[in-house]
Amino acid sequence: MAEQKKYKILIVDDDTFIKGMYTELFNREGFSVFEASTGLEALNLVEQEKIDIIFTGIIMPQMTGFELMEALRRSVKTAGIPVVVSSHLGRFEDQKKAFELGAKDFIYRGEVTPAEAVMRIKNILGQKIIYRVGVEDGNDSLELARFLGKDSWVCPQCKSKYLLSAEFNPKESRFVLNLYCPFCEGGGKPE
Repeated sequence: MAEQKKYKILIVDDDTFIKGMYTELFNREGFSVFEASTGLEALNLVEQEKIDIIFTGIIMPQMTGFELMEALRRSVKTAGIPVVVSSHLGRFEDQKKAFELGAKDFIYRGEVTPAEAVMRIKNILGQKIIYRVGVEDGNDSLELARFLGKDSWVCPQCKSKYLLSAEFNPKESRFVLNLYCPFCEGGGKPE
């Protein structure tokens, strides 16, 4: 089996507690984590490292998160790096400006748990969040399967258990759940 890519994330925030918490979470999820306390530090870092995604706060000394995004867009080398904005204020005008500047998502810390923020960033990077479903006879479990358009948790073709994927749609601010067979729909039957 091919080894999964280790993504490089740059966390930019002057709040050391927030930065440390997210660093720990992303390390546990297998990311290579880089940190910066200001937008200027972040710009210097992206010149040295090939960063896959940036997770930035807004209000910081020397350069705001928005100014960082504007500076990234001016350079051919950094213009394509996806940026996710994190805010403890959650103001509509901040969210609007973030998306106007090309943000891939806006995380309002008052409504989004750190674990959900990690899932949303993994989704942006194309990593589906997969849950292996172990219970197929519970009422809630069967009800969820039926809600997602399946009669049970077992594929009728190959008799393998379905997997449940959750993908976050930032434009609609919701997760999309889907049951699928990893073998029939993925191109191969288990041996």
